[in-house]
Amino acid sequence: MKYWLVIVGMLGCDGAAPHVAAPAPIANTRPATKRSVVALTDDWPRQPDDGDIVARTPAGPFPSLSAVCAALDRKESEDKYEGCHGSENDELGGGPFVRTGEVTTWEPLEHDYDMPVRLEYFALQTRAGWYVLPKLGDTGNRYSSLFVQAERAGSGLLLHYQYDMATAGRFASTVEEGVIACEVVAGTAACTPKIATHTYSSRMETSEPDWPVHTDVMSACTASYAKGAITIAPMAKPDGDDGTWTAEATAGCSGTRAVMY
Repeated sequence: MKYWLVIVGMLGCDGAAPHVAAPAPIANTRPATKRSVVALTDDWPRQPDDGDIVARTPAGPFPSLSAVCAALDRKESEDKYEGCHGSENDELGGGPFVRTGEVTTWEPLEHDYDMPVRLEYFALQTRAGWYVLPKLGDTGNRYSSLFVQAERAGSGLLLHYQYDMATAGRFASTVEEGVIACEVVAGTAACTPKIATHTYSSRMETSEPDWPVHTDVMSACTASYAKGAITIAPMAKPDGDDGTWTAEATAGCSGTRAVMY
């Protein structure tokens, strides 16, 4: 909110007509938002259920995805099971965001029997260079996966992600779907924390005949982004028998909150 600061002269003791001073410049008493920067070595934050949605600045800008690998101190490799790998997606076609990309790194293991660790980074190219959302997931387990799809939302982007954590290989897993909203503000990329919308856990009951799958649904919401605000709504019931949706999981799926950039 802008406050107008006006100085008005008071009636003098001599009874002269009141004198009105020239208006002072408009004073914006709201302090400028100073976004925190998420370093490459940090995890991209998660939005709590309550509280303001405050955007962060991803690490960067970097001149290339190869420069991201160098900053991570991970060598690029032609072997897809070691080193650092970067890939660029098609151009987005106008706007402050040029394209998106991915960087993955295989992390060194202390012991040969340790579970492999492959960290996933998502990159956004602007006119200034590449900004990187670090550590969106670990897909070292061959049953785990992370998919991110960018959707145009005005001048910004809405990133839809699906992270299958494969907590026990093919026998049990937790899946989280959600969104991240991004804008370019004063020439710098700014993105919200991960906002989870649809979360469920599935497990095979190997002690029962035919190993049936049981699913617990924690939330079943959808999210949209427009004019700098996130709107949460209940997920519609899917056609057919979908164990990843329950009516109870849609409770509380409502509301619109502005993003603080």
